[in-house]
Amino acid sequence: MYGEAMHDLWGQDRAEDAFLLHNYLVSKGDLPSKFEDIKPFMVHLATEGHDPRSFLRRLAAAGAYFAGQGIQAFNMEKYEPGAATRLGQSNKISDSFAAKAFATKPLSFLFVLRSLQAFGLAQIGPQAIRELGLAASDLDDLAERLARLDELGIDTGSSNYSMIVRKLCSAKEHTLLQQVLRTDMHHEVFESRPLLVRLLSDHLHNAQWDQVNLLLVVLNNGDTQQLSTQAKHELFETAMIQPRTMLGLATSNSAGLSTFYRHDLHYTVVKLLDSLRAMKRERRRRSSRLAMARFTAGFMQDAVAALGHMKSHHWRVLFAQLGQLGALDDVATLSHWVAKTVTQESQNDMVNREGVAFHVHYLEKLFDGKYQAAVMHWAMKRSMTSRLRAEDQRWKSSLLFLKHLEQEFGVVTRLDAIRKVVVMRCRYLRHRRQYRLFRSPVGFCSEVIRFMHSQWSLSDSYKKQQMAVALRSLATQKKRRKSFPRREGPRIPRMKLRGQQ
Repeated sequence: MYGEAMHDLWGQDRAEDAFLLHNYLVSKGDLPSKFEDIKPFMVHLATEGHDPRSFLRRLAAAGAYFAGQGIQAFNMEKYEPGAATRLGQSNKISDSFAAKAFATKPLSFLFVLRSLQAFGLAQIGPQAIRELGLAASDLDDLAERLARLDELGIDTGSSNYSMIVRKLCSAKEHTLLQQVLRTDMHHEVFESRPLLVRLLSDHLHNAQWDQVNLLLVVLNNGDTQQLSTQAKHELFETAMIQPRTMLGLATSNSAGLSTFYRHDLHYTVVKLLDSLRAMKRERRRRSSRLAMARFTAGFMQDAVAALGHMKSHHWRVLFAQLGQLGALDDVATLSHWVAKTVTQESQNDMVNREGVAFHVHYLEKLFDGKYQAAVMHWAMKRSMTSRLRAEDQRWKSSLLFLKHLEQEFGVVTRLDAIRKVVVMRCRYLRHRRQYRLFRSPVGFCSEVIRFMHSQWSLSDSYKKQQMAVALRSLATQKKRRKSFPRREGPRIPRMKLRGQQ
């Protein structure tokens, strides 16, 4: 887009719009592919008497190295107006010819460089950069060769391959640089992001983590310190298609969770939770949904260990997915881990404006009445039609777990919310014949309420009152509407058939 847009704007003599669009496209990563795209800028700067170095410096920071040709065009236009238009019109030395010259071992680098410059060498491409890097003895030698190119005014262009080689050389990444130089990928593959994403998916499927690291560096434009947001999104969106490969990402140095920003982590967790909801809508098998939910739980635990606490909403969504699948043991284990981690991390007495400790407010928000009611709902849903021993009843273990949260972490148990869920679930015993074969609704409700009262120290009068309220609620039924509501609007007269009076 850059070349076509700039050609149209300079053809209409819209210099101000050209500079504005240039800054916008460069900020989005759309760089000039050849020097002819920025030659009108050099002519305009020379005509107006401005210094071109800041313009060329911003281009070089973005990854387009045209400083040598840019300064030459600027000087030619400054001292002889119209001379810059003749620059670059002669036959240039091809990139493949320069690459063959640099690959010739008997000839030294300076001799080849001076000889090519005498024949009009002004820019080298990815092939020459590859041979230049392979012929260098070490990183310092390659850095000296690149510096010599800058001193002689020979540009390396704006190709992704050249930019990545320069960045890895500056960052002293010897292993990754050798992988880039010796890779069997063509330099044009580095320009196609969709093709790189497909290759990333293949390497993830085959668990080739060295190649995964290499492709992550390429997708990140050679930056090894911090993965960009776009590169992380492409990595995890690709890996979520095949969740088993995500287990090996811990061995990938470039994808370490310590390099994630908080907003990147939020986006990734949201994508994982969305995938769980999509699997439920598509009615996937329970085993695959449960495996994905457990992987998401492990990923969120690793993320919390790397970056601190996570939004309570994400945990609630994950608890809901696990509970609906009947994995109550996972819900209890994960809830205990979250409560313990948040409590330990807030030992520095962080308080809010009301003077309440951070972990107290966080746990009250996470394990509120809705969470406790949902835990009992999932537990009783799975234990209605089963003849289990008393110690194997899931609703009993769930009540004991809620009591453990109260004793260990100070989470207030909402007995009213739990009692409403118990009554609601017991109503199914009355309306479902298969349930009545196993349990009596009144007896089962009394058993659950009595066990709940035995675990919490309540007064006898309060226990009797709440038991009566529960049984009364169980006995009451909602009156069903026997007729449809009257239709509003004017009455339409009925048509009479022939022969009717």
